Amino acid sequence: METKTVARRALVWDPYLDTLGGGERYALSVARFLADAGYHTVLVWSDKNIMAEAQRRFGLKLDDISLDTEHFNLLFHKSPLGERKKFMRTFEIIFWVSDGSIPTLFGKTNLLHYQVPFKHINGSRISNWLKLRRVKTVVVNSRFTQKIISRSLHSRKSLVLYPPVELITADDVKHKQPVILNVGRFVSPSHPKRQDVLIDAFRILVANKPAQNWRLILAGGHRGDHASLSVLKLAARDLPVEFAVNPNFAALQQLYRQASIYWHAAGFEVDESKHPEAVEHFGITTVEAMSAQAVPVVINKGGQREIVTPASGILCNSVADLVASTLDLISQPQKLSQLAAGARVRAQDFSQAVFAAKFLEIVK
Repeated sequence: METKTVARRALVWDPYLDTLGGGERYALSVARFLADAGYHTVLVWSDKNIMAEAQRRFGLKLDDISLDTEHFNLLFHKSPLGERKKFMRTFEIIFWVSDGSIPTLFGKTNLLHYQVPFKHINGSRISNWLKLRRVKTVVVNSRFTQKIISRSLHSRKSLVLYPPVELITADDVKHKQPVILNVGRFVSPSHPKRQDVLIDAFRILVANKPAQNWRLILAGGHRGDHASLSVLKLAARDLPVEFAVNPNFAALQQLYRQASIYWHAAGFEVDESKHPEAVEHFGITTVEAMSAQAVPVVINKGGQREIVTPASGILCNSVADLVASTLDLISQPQKLSQLAAGARVRAQDFSQAVFAAKFLEIVK
């Protein structure tokens, strides 16, 4: 009699899944890697269209990952512990993106992921301490996040696992144009991307003769609040600024290939010691741009410091610094070219292959 092999089950939960930002790409990539490792992988969400939208946005293959809409309320809302236990104990691995709290998890192997450097988790409370005992590893997306989370959890059991980035291969990189690119959600719940600051900086930049033929492209996802996008468009109405709203990943890759310089200002004028959640926790789009040889000229805060090195880009502390550094690159094509090559090399440290190898070590 033939024995049927039952696939091991894995659960991925992200309470912010519908925002489809960088953190959600991280969680979905975990689901992809678990499926590739032979797990029957389940995502829980209420909207059955979320998978198709995520595939379009991120270019990830998600067809073989199951979507469970039945248990959304069980996980999203406070529900009886017994019911949660009955559901969760059927999973070999649970990868849980925290909303700032510590959940009670009942998988055989529980991984708790913090994308945001929450300051007030209170891990020393006895109830939270007991919950943490059920967690094999606390996974964080950067050393910046780790520093805050370890202090907040009163625990040293966290491990940095940088997000897996879809790198743009060298063969795909087209002729560069006089384009500065920024990619980020136009409405971001945890940390505003500050496209308004970039528009102000670009206005100063193009007043200088070397930059008069340059364009700024602001690309990113946008759902719901149309007023915020209208304000940005109004501020840029007399400038060579273009908006790419909700581009699919193929279109986004083309923008990266065109761009010579990449700007990022999330965390501008934020005291990161007081409000670490309001700066960039890592910076996936910065790495994507670097892989396409767009030189990053980005704010010197949060996770950006862990990405950009002196050989691969420039860290800035103010709008004046951003403008001056950009003008310097525009005026020195050889320096721009050297940093572009360095950016491409540095981006390899954050590849999907690097992530997969480290992640599979965690779940062994």
